[in-house]
Amino acid sequence: MYLQRQSSFEVFVMHAEPLLRLGICAALREEPGMVVRCGPPLQDSAAPPPQDLDVIVADYDAAMDLVGPGRESADIYVGATPRRRVVVLSARNSQREIRVALECGVLGYLTPDCSPRELAEGVRAAGRGSRCIGIPVAERIADCLSQEALTVREQDVLSLVTLGLSNKAIANKLDLHVGTVKCHVQSILSKLKVASRTEAASTAMQRGLA
Repeated sequence: MYLQRQSSFEVFVMHAEPLLRLGICAALREEPGMVVRCGPPLQDSAAPPPQDLDVIVADYDAAMDLVGPGRESADIYVGATPRRRVVVLSARNSQREIRVALECGVLGYLTPDCSPRELAEGVRAAGRGSRCIGIPVAERIADCLSQEALTVREQDVLSLVTLGLSNKAIANKLDLHVGTVKCHVQSILSKLKVASRTEAASTAMQRGLA
């Protein structure tokens, strides 16, 4: 009864995976009061999403193109249309990616294993201006809060450590002194409570830190 009392609102789905995009549209079209438009990914379309929207459901890259830092589209699609909300539906669930997306203004973050009901409830929540976070994403956030946070530079260094780069190579890549990189690596090992770069890389992959 609650869902039927909701006023209608428009949802635009722009996902890079065609079958997933069609599945999202089909699931949402079963919901009363939802007007669903199914469009191509942002990079495949010469035209931006329509302006008369309440919620956009997108893959990670498309969402960041809409609300990411330094993006011209952020002011066009979010600031100029306060009612519009962006919901990510993506299998990308590293702590860093989630944090960046939420900090940039994404209102919802769901994973492809969510149920049709969870998807619909999440989109409706976003339409009301509320957060909608999937369980796997919430678990990542909880893990992050329970650990000593890495700085942005430490995350950059850790990402390169996981690729097997030496301190000298990392220094060249990030335009830092080798001594500075060594300090960052030691801080990373301490915060992750590991004894070696190999353990740090393994922990980073397990926790989705890099």
